[in-house]
Amino acid sequence: MVILAFDTSSSSLSVALLDDDRLLAESFLDAGRQHGVTLLPAINDILCRSGRSIGDVGLLACTTGPGSFTGLRVGVSTARGLARALGTPLVGVSSLAALSMNGSAAAMTVCPMLDAGRDEVYTALYRPVPGDMPLVVEQEKVIRADLFLDTLEAAHDPVLFIGNGTLVHAGGIRARLGGRAYFAEPSGNRINARAVGRIALKNMHTDDNVVSLNVLPRYLRRSYAGM
Repeated sequence: MVILAFDTSSSSLSVALLDDDRLLAESFLDAGRQHGVTLLPAINDILCRSGRSIGDVGLLACTTGPGSFTGLRVGVSTARGLARALGTPLVGVSSLAALSMNGSAAAMTVCPMLDAGRDEVYTALYRPVPGDMPLVVEQEKVIRADLFLDTLEAAHDPVLFIGNGTLVHAGGIRARLGGRAYFAEPSGNRINARAVGRIALKNMHTDDNVVSLNVLPRYLRRSYAGM
């Protein structure tokens, strides 16, 4: 099955085309707040590079949040529009779950962290499972970074931090956790659309969001102007 997956939950844009679990093509762009301008051309580009057409797509997948309010609105509305036009199933995927896949080889708790502004982060905790999707240890939330670090400091376990929120709060993380804090390589801090597609493929027969009208942005908090 050909899967078209994309992530628009942050300032970067990731688009991937997969044949089941095999990556056919992918693209990363620094979209800023221009996802509405860059998303469809990026989709067309990877279809052309892989020699496929939009009609070959058997499954659509997009991140539903948390993340940039504007980016999520663009991504979800585009995915829903394509799903309706093509009659193709659509699966919504958590941006934090997709981000946590970058730490799938880690032998420790993985903490995806996206900057939410105002000293807050979108975050959760996952336990990697070799060859499978990570398990949720602590559910997604938006929280002040220092309050969340208080809970991690008390746990005394090593943690792998991933995402743009870890770059913003790296000083506080190191101060609280010291040698128990590990950080992803720079390329590991961005969400890969290939992970979005792989999660969607696994969940397509069990996820209630397979009906495209059920796929909606998940903001976790009320919008602030300019987000």
